[in-house]
Amino acid sequence: MQILDSNFKFSFLKGNFCFSRVAEGIEPFIISETCRSFKNKNILVILQNNEQIQSYSEIFSKNLKRFNILPFPGWDCSPYDTASPDQMLISKRFYAIRSFIQNSQSNNLIITSLNALLLKIPPIQETIINTTKLEKGKNYQTYGVIKILNELGYNRVELVLAPNEYAARGGIIDLWPVGEEKPFRLDFFGDKLEEIKEFNPISQISLNKKK
Repeated sequence: MQILDSNFKFSFLKGNFCFSRVAEGIEPFIISETCRSFKNKNILVILQNNEQIQSYSEIFSKNLKRFNILPFPGWDCSPYDTASPDQMLISKRFYAIRSFIQNSQSNNLIITSLNALLLKIPPIQETIINTTKLEKGKNYQTYGVIKILNELGYNRVELVLAPNEYAARGGIIDLWPVGEEKPFRLDFFGDKLEEIKEFNPISQISLNKKK
């Protein structure tokens, strides 16, 4: 969809570009057209709330194929509330941070809100260091893997339904790493990690194999 014609020119004032009086439904398409004018740049889009972040992210994913779309939502509760934020929101925030660190030179489009930006995040170096890699075909002691998950703050449950959870039964460990879209099933034969598969958290059925 062509929103801005070829004669459109940007006007910058002290390094900022502004446009106003735009209908809400057309905003994501104008932002998409604007982003296409920049190459090899990291762009930050600040919206009003998580609902906008979600809807705009879906539109940007279809219209901006060369950009790495990174939704960075805010919590669904107050910082000092008795309730904890939704684990899916925490996982999305962690994914955005990790992806940006790993691809900081790429075309990253970070979509967030003012509330999300004001929330504290873990130290970047600590986020990188506290990462454990498991590879298919290598040997690991299952109790050692469980110990690591406990130390990293994962919750042990009967069925894994949300990020930051794990379940262990026999030679199988199900876990949903923070920052991943789907959970993983680790299938051990003795100490050997034979298979790593994604699985559906609703049906608990194994899906694609991972290397």
